[in-house]
Amino acid sequence: GLGLHVSRVNADVDFGAPINIGSNGQAAGISVLCDVAFDRLVLGVFVDYDRVWGDLHTIGVDSDLTIGARAGVLVTQAALFYAHGGWSRIDAGSNIDGYKMGLGVEVKLPGAPVALDFRYSHGVYADIMGSGLDATSDTFRAGLVYRFFAPR
Repeated sequence: GLGLHVSRVNADVDFGAPINIGSNGQAAGISVLCDVAFDRLVLGVFVDYDRVWGDLHTIGVDSDLTIGARAGVLVTQAALFYAHGGWSRIDAGSNIDGYKMGLGVEVKLPGAPVALDFRYSHGVYADIMGSGLDATSDTFRAGLVYRFFAPR
C-alpha cells in the first residue's frame, strides 16, 4: 500500500533533572507498507518518510525516516488495531538514530481500496551525537492508505 499522512510532533530533550526542554511541530509524509493477513492476525512492514515544519524545523529538524514492522488484530473486517515499532533516523544537520513504538488503528472505507490510519508513536533517541543528551518524541498522526492488494 501507499499512504499519505500529517502529524503533530512533541519533542523533549533531557538535560538531566530538573532541566527538560521541549518543542513541537508538524510533519507530513508518505508511507509504503506491505501487510499479510493470517485469519484475524495481520503482520506487516513499512517505511515512512516525513518532512518537518514549525518550531522543530526552526531548531534544525528537517526530516524523519522510519523503517518498521507492525502486528495487529482485525476486530472487524474493516477495523485493524495494531502495535508497531522500528528504527528511526532524524535529519537535524547530523543524523540522529533511535527507535519508535506505538499503537494505531486502521479503518477501511466501505467499497473503496482506501483506509483511514490513526497512529500514536513514542520515539527514543539516546546519547544524541555523543553528547550524553537524550530526547523523546510523541507523534499523533492521521493518514490515508491506498491498498493495491487488500490483505483482508
